[in-house]
Amino acid sequence: MSSSSTGTPGSSTAGTSPPGPSTPGATTHPKWKLATVKMVNWFTFGVVFAVMPIIAGYFIGATRGSERTLTDLIGHGELLIVATGLSAAAAGQAFTMKHAKFGVLPRLLGCGNVLIAVFTTLWFADISAALGDKREIDESFVRTYSLWFFSAALVTSFSGALVAELEQ
Repeated sequence: MSSSSTGTPGSSTAGTSPPGPSTPGATTHPKWKLATVKMVNWFTFGVVFAVMPIIAGYFIGATRGSERTLTDLIGHGELLIVATGLSAAAAGQAFTMKHAKFGVLPRLLGCGNVLIAVFTTLWFADISAALGDKREIDESFVRTYSLWFFSAALVTSFSGALVAELEQ
């Protein structure tokens, strides 16, 4: 006869609890794992969908034989609009947090996002007005520095979203 492991004294499973959460409502996912999932969602729905019109414009143009490159499509400040949206949303989130765990960091991120949102708004308005008045703009300059501001908006808004998630 083979002995079975029934939890009797002397067996290897005596006194052990079944695998899984030991308290009601406990989760097996660490906080960082949940934060990772939420940040992937933030990136997918907040960033990828925001730049999709630019990418779609490139593919539509390529389908019709346009010679414009993807970098040509951002020469009129299109990324500035995306940067404004990301930064403004992140600033709003930063200023409504409890600020218990991270002290002044959320407010600093919020202020940085406000500055980015205000500057990119004003710069895009200037570019748009210049193009409307048929004035020439330096598309290379706009491309380069709108990429920089978009990158800064990505970093500060991602950081703000992560801090907000970890604050909960």
